[in-house]
This record gives sequence, C-alpha cells and structure tokens, in this order.
Amino acid sequence: MKSIVKEELGGLIQLFENSFRRHLEELEGKGYFGFALDIGEGADQLFPSSITQREEELSDPKDAYLRYTPSEWENWWNEPFLEFTKEIQGVFELFQKRADLSASWDENSEFSLEEADFYGDVMSIYLETMKALAESGAFGSMQYRIIWVADSEYPIILRSLSYLNDESVIEAAMPALDFLEDV
Repeated sequence: MKSIVKEELGGLIQLFENSFRRHLEELEGKGYFGFALDIGEGADQLFPSSITQREEELSDPKDAYLRYTPSEWENWWNEPFLEFTKEIQGVFELFQKRADLSASWDENSEFSLEEADFYGDVMSIYLETMKALAESGAFGSMQYRIIWVADSEYPIILRSLSYLNDESVIEAAMPALDFLEDV
C-alpha cells in the first residue's frame, strides 16, 4: 500500500473480510449466479455495497448485457458492509486531514496523486479479499464475480473480471462489457 493512511487501511482488512464472508454465508443456497461489489467513482465514494442476481430474475437469460451488467440487477445490499463503511469513512476523513490535495495531480486521472494512491489501496483491499474468498469457495454457486463502478470505465472492472472469474465466464461477459476494452 502506498497511501498516507496505509496503516489505518491495513487495520480494516480483517473487518472487511469478515463482513464479506458473513454476507456470502447469508446468500449461500439462494440461487444467485452473479455477485458485484459496487463502489462509487471518487475517493470519497469507496463505500461498498453488493448486487446479486438469480437466473429467474433475468428478463432475457440469453441477453449478455442483462446477465453481466450489475447495474441492471435486482438485489442491492448495503447492510452487510455498514460497520466497515463507518470505519472506512473515518479513515477517509483522516486521509483528508493529512493529504495535500493541491500538491500534484495525476494527469491521466481526476485524482490527485495522493487520492490515486488512496483509491488504489482501497481497490487492492477489495480485489484481494474477493480473490481470497473466491479461492476458498466462499462464493458458492456465484460463478460471475466483479467489482462494479456504475457508469464508468474504471480499469478495476476489467481487472476484477479477469482475476475473479474463469475463462468461460470472462469470454461470455466481454460482449456486455465491450465499452471497457480500451481501459
């Protein structure tokens, strides 16, 4: 981790993983095929929620866009991450106090370099936790897993697609996510 609040973020990893694991246990056996960790676009919007979908909830099961675009899914969950959200809000407030956001900007981003580090560290926590949970089988029957940032082209979307899914899922999802191929 590179952020100026890396120690504080590191202290939240176990809380996030525990919250996430409990959430997946609650979803187990309920027939969900897809799971998205939904986050906002900005460094101030990194508070997770989840979105899930069942086959029978798809209006057209053969439509790749409906199947692989979590913004179109039925089930949105905020509650499982409320404790973590409260804690990460505190870390973000500490980040804002420590950061010199006017110092330098990443010319390829809307973030300052410090914000980009913070955003990147939080994304790494989310992705690595999801990867560990996937490898342990905690997602059960949910074969499609992704980190989702609605209405955006953030690289974390494709990165999570490739890290968290097998080749057949990636191949099936790409037609719906073709707007991301240039990121």
